[in-house]
Amino acid sequence: GSGNRGLTATGVLTLPMKGKAQQRLDRGVALFNKGQVAAALKDFSAALAAGAGANTLYFRAMAWEALGKPRKALADLKAGLKAEPANHGMRLKAARLLYAGGKRAEALSELKNVLRADPKSASARILLARIHLEGKRPTAARKELRAALKAESASAPLRAQAAELYADMGDVDAALEECRAGLRM
Repeated sequence: GSGNRGLTATGVLTLPMKGKAQQRLDRGVALFNKGQVAAALKDFSAALAAGAGANTLYFRAMAWEALGKPRKALADLKAGLKAEPANHGMRLKAARLLYAGGKRAEALSELKNVLRADPKSASARILLARIHLEGKRPTAARKELRAALKAESASAPLRAQAAELYADMGDVDAALEECRAGLRM
């Protein structure tokens, strides 16, 4: 979901647009960030009808997800990836939705594509660790978790996810250390 962070295009390729498409996209983002998700969805759809690019499908997917329609969100992400296969922010979001929908094999495939392009993607590695852990592969999960924590300057939210995974593995000491590390940030 979007939480209280607001809708941004972090990790998603965005291309400049002109005219009505850009206006509707901008209005949709503003509405989404105000919690008016259904109205935002209409603006994202209007932006697409006015010629907006594939990145607008990412925004509309976020609206669909916020409205509890993950299948529609995933359909938009898949359409966006057909147009922009190198859009790894969109691909990572698709992997998260696939995983949440119980489609682990498809999620793994998307994660492998993300990691081929960006081996340091901590977000991809954390999700991969979760999938390995649920697949009863704790050694592989721990390996991905260590790689995620080394991959980029580990943020507090990343540390929290790592702590949760370590706790799920039964490693209370490692979980507590990640909590402490996150609190020091």
